[in-house]
Amino acid sequence: MKHLINLMSALSLALYVVPPFAAHAQDYPTAMVGDYQVICLPDPALPCPDGAFCTVLTGPETCQMDAEQAVADQAAADQAAADQAAADQAAADQAASDQEAADQAAADQAASAASALQSAMVGDSQVICLPDDQTPCPDGAVCVVLSSPDSCQADAEQAIAFDQAAAEAAFQDAQAIAEAEAAQLQAETEAAADPSIVPVEAPVPEPEAVDTLVSVLANPELSQDAPMAPAMQVAAADVADLTTAPEADAPPPAGVTVTTETVTTTVTRTSYQEFDTAPVRIGTDKKSHLSDLEKVGLVALGALVIGAMINDNRQQVVSNTGDRVIVRQYDGSYVVYKDDNALLREPGSTVTTQTFRDGSTRVIVERADGSQITTIRDASGRVLQRVAYDNKGRATILIDDMQPEIWVDVRDLPRPRPNRTMIELEEQNAALRAAMAAADIEDLGRKFSLRQIRTIPQVRDLAPTITMNTITFASGSAAVEPSEAARLNKLGKLITDLIAKNPNEMFLIEGHTDAVGSAASNLALSDRRAESVAKALTEYFDVPPENLVVQGYGESELLVPTGSDERANRRVAVRIITALLQQTAR
Repeated sequence: MKHLINLMSALSLALYVVPPFAAHAQDYPTAMVGDYQVICLPDPALPCPDGAFCTVLTGPETCQMDAEQAVADQAAADQAAADQAAADQAAADQAASDQEAADQAAADQAASAASALQSAMVGDSQVICLPDDQTPCPDGAVCVVLSSPDSCQADAEQAIAFDQAAAEAAFQDAQAIAEAEAAQLQAETEAAADPSIVPVEAPVPEPEAVDTLVSVLANPELSQDAPMAPAMQVAAADVADLTTAPEADAPPPAGVTVTTETVTTTVTRTSYQEFDTAPVRIGTDKKSHLSDLEKVGLVALGALVIGAMINDNRQQVVSNTGDRVIVRQYDGSYVVYKDDNALLREPGSTVTTQTFRDGSTRVIVERADGSQITTIRDASGRVLQRVAYDNKGRATILIDDMQPEIWVDVRDLPRPRPNRTMIELEEQNAALRAAMAAADIEDLGRKFSLRQIRTIPQVRDLAPTITMNTITFASGSAAVEPSEAARLNKLGKLITDLIAKNPNEMFLIEGHTDAVGSAASNLALSDRRAESVAKALTEYFDVPPENLVVQGYGESELLVPTGSDERANRRVAVRIITALLQQTAR
């Protein structure tokens, strides 16, 4: 009956919204079945008007009877289909129930079998002793095969010791690789160093800040239970009133170190300049546990990151070039640490940095036109919040990672739609394509932190990507030549147009390399290339730097899977991440 009602509703809708029938169709007899009209065709060869419900006459005066029979037949067919669907669903439910019961029975049997097995405790680890190598080991358990009926404890201790020795050997191998890479990179840095550079002193980080950073690095995601850093507390007060920009010269909270600098052309680099080689000569009177390589660039990045790395033996500093620190993690992957505010250091601006005892910072950039950018960072240098104020004090929240993160299960994420997510600059409807992709993302019903977007490829792939095949770099170079910058014209125009329509539009500039060279050096190079492209967009096309985030991925995401010098892998991509990014302050 439900299907019949649906059928009748559909017929009703069709009959009342379709155009009037053709003249010859108006001469056909009709019949009413309930509230619905049925057209009776005298010949089965005659077409039924679009949107109408028709039957064929069985006799000259049988229109009403034929119409009722046709509707009844259709209702019966719909009911049969519904009954079959219900039967199929019931069968599927029963099969699922049977499978669940079978799985539970198997689990119960496995648990019963496991409970009958001997076990031993070695420290905090439970080891199950199997009577022979044919007995399956329960899922998730640590097992060993008994060498004799009464040797469970001894066999368990030997197995745990063997595993620990293997893990230690793997860690030592990883450390040896990292140290070899560090030595190679140090030699390269020393060879290219400017001998005129004055030796620098390595600052000593606050113990509280080092402890905080170690905790941040161990648990990078922000949780509901995580304590709010002092800088975050100040930020919460800043955004309580988004009509007034914070005063950079206001008295800072107690225990806060404040530095102020007016940026000049002599302390900034342009997109067409290479990155300066970091100084390698360090003052010898400074007592610390940091090696010369680890001290390199401490003035630029601060001693905090390096100090925390030394305290955490799971991570190894393999490169410190003054502008970037590359760390090899315990799983063999690499992470780059850098100053995300480097793009904001434009000549003529005044930069006030407030450093809290836990290592978090609040940076206020004041521009000559009266506008202001305020950035909150945690002890690792990660941007937690960025707010742009115009010269009237009106705020635009660009980044807000101060909210607890929602865990991402990549299995629940939809597959990207290439026709939406890949945007060619040559297209006339590039902006429309970006808007359609943003609408798709909104349908997810959730947002992501900037950290998640940067570090989870499956999340990043959801963002519309502007492909760039025109710009190239010289081998080993991160400089964008003026001739190359001119090729960014269409990209610069698209970005400025999008920001003009939506001031909180955010873009991720990605850098990638081929697989030639070490993974650590490629990561630093790709990150630098992304920064150079971002600078070129600002210098040549007036793209606001606060709307840009740069991130290098080195050789980790090759377009062409090869270890050779493949040009297609030396690329820069731009993703529009606004629709993914949480931008609402607490």
